[in-house]
Amino acid sequence: MGWKTPLMISAIIAVIIGFAIYFGIIYWTKKYTKKYVEKAQREAIEQIRTMRNDIGSLPFELENYFKSKVNPYDIEGMINTIYLNKYQDKLILSKNEEFAFASISMKTQGKTFYHLKDFDFEKYNSARMEKPELFPNDIELYSNQKIDFIGVFNSNFSLEEIFESFFDKLNENGMICVSLNKVSRKDVNNLLETLKYRKINHEISYFSTRFLFITNKKS
Repeated sequence: MGWKTPLMISAIIAVIIGFAIYFGIIYWTKKYTKKYVEKAQREAIEQIRTMRNDIGSLPFELENYFKSKVNPYDIEGMINTIYLNKYQDKLILSKNEEFAFASISMKTQGKTFYHLKDFDFEKYNSARMEKPELFPNDIELYSNQKIDFIGVFNSNFSLEEIFESFFDKLNENGMICVSLNKVSRKDVNNLLETLKYRKINHEISYFSTRFLFITNKKS
């Protein structure tokens, strides 16, 4: 038994060193990834400033009419994505999140469409009639036309239904941007497998929370 003890100690030490190296690599990878992500974000913000002078400014007075559970940074991130890509026609799916919908309608150019399955038009219109100055842009019912961008904060559509229903409606270089805040890991993984199999450009990234970005940009 005497010879086994040093071997066991050596094995334990090797395991400890292995874990230390493994977690060290993860730590430094995250640190430097964060550094470059933050640099890219700063550069993107400067680019956006040249396009809109109200960056970071959302119409919070609308919260008197619409309670919001969406992080403001997620709304701002989606607005900036629309600006950076110069998208015009956009469909916003925001079940019970009229503040997010109204903010994007107010802060972006082009047409903003709603879908009856995910929109309380009576509630939205009631606020618009009471404070029309807070709703400077018209909105339109989506009727299956081609569009540049689909933004999803919350929806009655499943993640798979969003992709299958709307991906083919995108104009060239269009994008689907979906909050994963209320989507199960299983549903995300299933769609990721589909996207990989069909060789469709996609990425999971962050505003303040995770979003899935799907584009029909040609490689």
